[in-house]
Order: sequence, then C-alpha cells, then structure tokens
Amino acid sequence: MKNISRKAFLKGMSVTAGAAALASVGAVSLAEGANETTFADTIAWNAEYDAVVVGFGAGAIAAIDMADAGLDVVVLEKAPYGHEGGNTRYSSQRFLHVDEDARDQMITYMKNVRGLYENMGDDVIEFLVDGFTKTTAYYEKLGGAKYELKHDPEFPAFEGSDIVTKCYNA
Repeated sequence: MKNISRKAFLKGMSVTAGAAALASVGAVSLAEGANETTFADTIAWNAEYDAVVVGFGAGAIAAIDMADAGLDVVVLEKAPYGHEGGNTRYSSQRFLHVDEDARDQMITYMKNVRGLYENMGDDVIEFLVDGFTKTTAYYEKLGGAKYELKHDPEFPAFEGSDIVTKCYNA
C-alpha cells in the first residue's frame, strides 16, 4: 500500500467530491437548458485547498475559523441552493448560551444528557460546555442579528437544566 500525506488525501477527496458535484449539477443544468450557467460552472474544481469542510451546518463555524486563520477552505454541501445548513438551518437558528459562572452546572446537565448517547467522554462534554460559554460572543463578533435569551432546556427533568439558556432570533 502506498503512503499518502493527509494533504494529498484531502486534495484527492476534494477533487473527487467536486467532480461528483459538478457532474450532478451539470446534469441538472443540461436538463433545464443548455445555455444556463450554474454556480458550479464558476468553480475551479482542480484547485488546491488547505482544508475541506463537508457539510455547511456545523461545518460553517469550522470553515469561518480556518478562513480567519488564513487557510484556503472549500465547503462541500449536498443540500440544494437555499436549503444549505443541515440541521442548523432547521433548528430555528437558536444556540446554547452558558454563562461562565454556570459552567459546572452545565457540565452536570450534559453528563445527564450523555446517558442518552454512547461514547461521549468527560473531555468531550467539557469541550462542548467551554464552547457554549463563547457562542454568544462569537455570534456577535460575526455580526449576528439581535437575539433574546430564553430558558429552554431540551431535557427539563435533568439536573442542571435550570441554567440551560438558548439564544433566539428576536
């Protein structure tokens, strides 16, 4: 078996995925009219990127952070135009907000939530909760719309749920 670098692997995956996307979009554009130009026709599918993000939902944050760090990023999304964003698009655009002083309570809550899933270690929970303490500031930094905070735990019977707050579009 040939050794291959991570960058070469991602480059190959990027080109393969791009070719597949181009083929499917090309087939659609031919069916709609031979002279119609699509967004896919404007992309250099043989370009090299530092990072490939698959899925715009949760991947949007990763793509933004990597681009802000100076990386060349391509995002691959299977959803039709206007419906990109995965579950993020359909979650009413709300996200968790946790005050720093409520971190330990949120960890308790998330450990209770963990009982519903497999393979979520304490390190993952702490990483998530630490991220939740930064989401509101990050949203504001990106120029997010006005929001309001609402107490809205998904599992209100779980210990720690009294501090679960979500940001909603106002």
